[in-house]
Amino acid sequence: MGSPINRGIGEAICQVLASTNKEPMVLFATSRKGEDLGLTPASSKTQLRYPKLDIADPNSIESFAQEFKQDHTKVDVLINNAGTNLDLEYSPAHVKTTLDTNYRGTLKVSGRKINIAEKGA
Repeated sequence: MGSPINRGIGEAICQVLASTNKEPMVLFATSRKGEDLGLTPASSKTQLRYPKLDIADPNSIESFAQEFKQDHTKVDVLINNAGTNLDLEYSPAHVKTTLDTNYRGTLKVSGRKINIAEKGA
């Protein structure tokens, strides 16, 4: 599971996983909009999902977790590299947004997904 992977390293990691993995896999490539990111699977055994997930929004995290639990019981791999960089426009509001996304949002997603994984183990 990649969260979110709409560009950069996250997108590259998910593209490599999708394009090289020959084993059965369900890859959740999340983005704020839940859009098809055009990943190319190497095998018909690879299923791609593009759910909506905004790690800066607790409601989005919970909604994603509930959707995930409907069909799946565990997360085997979590690529949780979402982040934002507003440092070029420094202000207290940008510092808060950066911390809310890069630290608190990532922590919330990791904690929520770990709980999903534990229930399925």
